[in-house]
Amino acid sequence: MLFKNEENCCGCGACEYVCPKQAITMKENKYGYKYPSVDSSKCISCGLCEKICAFNDNENIKRHKSRFCYAAANLNLEQKKQSASGGVFSALAKAFIEEDGLVCGAEMEFLDGKAIVKHSIVNSIENIYSLQGSKYVQSDLACLREMEGALNQGIKVLFSGTPCQVAQIRKLFAKYEDNLYTVEIICHGVPNQKWFNEYLDILAGKSRIIECSFRNKAAGWGHNGLFYTLETKNQKKQVYIDAQKSSYYKYFLDCESLRNSCYCCPYANEERVGDLTIGDCWGI
Repeated sequence: MLFKNEENCCGCGACEYVCPKQAITMKENKYGYKYPSVDSSKCISCGLCEKICAFNDNENIKRHKSRFCYAAANLNLEQKKQSASGGVFSALAKAFIEEDGLVCGAEMEFLDGKAIVKHSIVNSIENIYSLQGSKYVQSDLACLREMEGALNQGIKVLFSGTPCQVAQIRKLFAKYEDNLYTVEIICHGVPNQKWFNEYLDILAGKSRIIECSFRNKAAGWGHNGLFYTLETKNQKKQVYIDAQKSSYYKYFLDCESLRNSCYCCPYANEERVGDLTIGDCWGI
């Protein structure tokens, strides 16, 4: 085991990524949360997995207290409409891409009615929309190999994620720190994709869901709910559920469905790990 208790693992997958013998695989437990599983027949006890873990070895992660705090909004109305709140991330991403950089963030896509939430890299302003908006589901860091390849070529990369993900990225790619820029969100905690998809299956019934978003502005500012597009044989139907009427959403807001590590997160404090920390001025 790479950890004493499940609360000691945030499920980032860095240990799997660095293992030189591919002895580690991220597997779901019975509740749907992913944890590393070690194949002892392949393991050479090199210790890289333990050394790279930024969740347990968090005392050596550089932190700082924020010196300035601003309330801001994106002046591009279309980008702001596609954002959950003020659209600051999309403004940062646009500026970064205009300087020939890459942007890495969480996106949600659907495959055969199932939601897949993962970190992806975009290199065009037109594709920033895929990284916009809140995803109240844990994201898989599927971007690591592509991200390291870009950094190794001297390309600047902007990474956005939860504080534990940002801390892990900074430790994993420490030698590229001159080209790595990070934006951490103020995190509430994360449910998992299995629970989310089981909930969507209930909503879909005999149809299937092809799109879903949290806090979409389609119904106007201030509607803190879940929007999804239901596809039947003959039509597509958009549905809105208020947060307090959605069991998934309510359990999330009430902190009843989070990963065990979220309840004792070493990064939920004033000392931040990202270059920038962003949160919502929801309804300001």
